[in-house]
Amino acid sequence: MRVKDKQFENCQAILTIEADEAEMKKALGDAYRHAAEHANIPGFRKGKAPKPILDQHYGKEAIQSDAIEILAPDLVEKAVMEEKIEHYGRPQVEVVQQEPTILKVTIPLPPKVELGDYTKLKTKQKKVKVTAKQVDEALEGIRQSMATWLPVERPAKDGDMLIVDLESSVEDKPFIREKGTQYRIETKKASYLKGLSEALVGMKAGDEKTFDIELGEDYPVAEMAGKTASFQAKVLEVKEEELPPLDDELAKKVASDVDGLKGLKERIKTNMESRENQKTATDFEFALVDELVEKSKIEYPPYLVTVEVEKMIENQVRQWRNYSRSKEEFEERLKQNSYESLLAKFEKPAEDRLRRSLVLTDFVKAENVTVTEEEFDQEIEQIASEYGDKKEERIEALKNPEIANNIRSDILTTKALKKLKEYAEKSVKKPAAKKEVEEEEKNKEENDE
Repeated sequence: MRVKDKQFENCQAILTIEADEAEMKKALGDAYRHAAEHANIPGFRKGKAPKPILDQHYGKEAIQSDAIEILAPDLVEKAVMEEKIEHYGRPQVEVVQQEPTILKVTIPLPPKVELGDYTKLKTKQKKVKVTAKQVDEALEGIRQSMATWLPVERPAKDGDMLIVDLESSVEDKPFIREKGTQYRIETKKASYLKGLSEALVGMKAGDEKTFDIELGEDYPVAEMAGKTASFQAKVLEVKEEELPPLDDELAKKVASDVDGLKGLKERIKTNMESRENQKTATDFEFALVDELVEKSKIEYPPYLVTVEVEKMIENQVRQWRNYSRSKEEFEERLKQNSYESLLAKFEKPAEDRLRRSLVLTDFVKAENVTVTEEEFDQEIEQIASEYGDKKEERIEALKNPEIANNIRSDILTTKALKKLKEYAEKSVKKPAAKKEVEEEEKNKEENDE
């Protein structure tokens, strides 16, 4: 084996390797033996068919390809050792030529990160302010969730709930088939079935109607987008919403421990502030890391983005499988989302996630952030405490090496983000403190005069 050429680009080593005659002869021998052992050729016992017969049965080029596949891992390993390459992932092998055997091997190299100055971050955490209007809107939502629906003997209007049979087709193919389904008329609400609510306004119990709806170009099922859906609707019942009075009695039904409507509003405001603070804190962390990413120089092999995309696709498919109500629904989701469309969808988010991860990992090293055994034990104790009688059993499960590594990684990330926030807060305070000193000096000069 000899390395004919080597290049380095995009955090990759690209080697052109040529196998010598002896290596290829041995690999061909292994390939013929493997072919003979697995061939079902009339007149020959397994393992006994001669090479000319195997060439006729499989094709000489196919056996040559098998030989190269057998030989390639050894050639790559020898080349990596000879060139003293520190690889960072699985090499990609391309057969350039069969005789003599020449391979092009692309080897991912470790990423390179040159951290920006994280002591001068400018990102600030947004202040949370929950307004009285937001509280009132949340209270109205609670009120609506406790509404009752009463049958009425009048034509349906906006806001009503219908019990309706819906049948539809697109280009003579079944589209929607629902019997006795609940449908709320909301003409101002965005919908992929734009016009359905409007078509149902004015209908009363017993009425039947046919109408067409144009499916928009943004309709989520690509093969349906831009087409016309023909509907038949039969209204079985019309119901109107009856909201409960907004009073102390309603407040007690929502939370028995609050002091009337005023107390419920205070509770809602506190809960909203808590949620908003949590969201703001998370957004602040992401923004800090993104600022540091922008300030840093990052190089990495494209292979790492591919790995990250694959992880995201696997996670998406797992979610679809878990949340689909049937095997058919899951399979329909897969039909609607090709592998190519998922690659395109996740490529940018995967690259962003990779860049954040690389920068945060380098920050951890730069700041010598570590996880102590005490911190690890406290974390698994807290997680396991939610399992009641099975707490001890859960603690043992959490100490499984793979799970434990994930827990340590989460703790490490939390500590790193905390340290990054400390730097950001110091950076923000410095200009403010300097301004205060300047103002004090100015006031002193004016007093001296």
